[in-house]
Amino acid sequence: MPAEQSNTVLDSSKHELSACWNLNNLELTPIKLSENHTFVANSDGNKFILRCSPLDHRTKSAIQAELDFILLTSNFNLDLHLCKPILNRSQEYILQLKLYDDKAWYAVLFEYAQGTDPTQQWSGLTDTNVFEAYGRTLAMLHQASMHKSGDVNKWNQIKDNIPILDQLHGGASGIERIQSRAELGHVPSKMLLNLWHLKIAPFVKSCGQSSDSTFGIIHGDLNISNYFTKRADDKTDLWVFDFDQVHQNWFGYDIGVVLHMIQFFEENSSNMKIENFDAKSIRSAFLSGYAKNFTPMVDEGHLEPSMLNGFELLREYSHTAIAVDILFQVSVGKKFEESIVSFCKLCSERFENKYASN
Repeated sequence: MPAEQSNTVLDSSKHELSACWNLNNLELTPIKLSENHTFVANSDGNKFILRCSPLDHRTKSAIQAELDFILLTSNFNLDLHLCKPILNRSQEYILQLKLYDDKAWYAVLFEYAQGTDPTQQWSGLTDTNVFEAYGRTLAMLHQASMHKSGDVNKWNQIKDNIPILDQLHGGASGIERIQSRAELGHVPSKMLLNLWHLKIAPFVKSCGQSSDSTFGIIHGDLNISNYFTKRADDKTDLWVFDFDQVHQNWFGYDIGVVLHMIQFFEENSSNMKIENFDAKSIRSAFLSGYAKNFTPMVDEGHLEPSMLNGFELLREYSHTAIAVDILFQVSVGKKFEESIVSFCKLCSERFENKYASN
């Protein structure tokens, strides 16, 4: 987030939100203030999630396509639980307003997830039942995408407004942008360009021709912070939210998100003091839950170890590219919070140390 931004929500904006969605005695509690600003919206004891996106971050048509994807997918299977957007009094999902005393934002109100937050004391990282449900849920999302659940024509319409990976985060992971900055002498961009030619491009080529069973609209960021878990009748289910990174990609990229997350905690578990953390067990449970519920990926060979390693690398590469994009902006004078800059430097250095010498 750029430095020196006021984060006090205007009273007039709260009144507008209250009137638009019939939210009495509205209280907003910040959850995360990054590219999007998200809040718990409490109205007379009822909880919702309010997500606000600046107009220069995403277009209204892109947000609407994301919401249509959620609505279409949520009807695919009764066991698939997604936090759906809520219509306002104008029978629309998106409201434009001035959240703070500056630029305009797009606001969307979502259902609040059922269950418990798995990041509380990191309980969700030690339960194989959670990770089996994790794999099963991701498989159902991919099934819905493959089958174009609900309305094929609607799916074809929203596809035009769903980005590809290189278009996310302002095009941070696009190879043309990375190459142009490398040519300017930006060292982290040079590192990314080298890794692209050595590892990423050959892996993407090895994925073969894309098909409905391997490529489609995906969540894009289903990490442990983007779902709640609920256990009932000896069955664990996930309630999924935060589809801001929805895009068109290999289904394996979504798997790579999870594997990269597990690897991160495996490498840092001693520092974070996560008791009973067993990376091998939860990884196995996740992949088992996925494979049982989406066999086309098995048939296509995309769950083979070499492919899984490649998808994990692709996720880590795109994640690092976002950090490198910020570092380049800093190098040409743009201001960011120091904590953000430090984190981006850490991401870039970690990725280089891990892969550049291999």
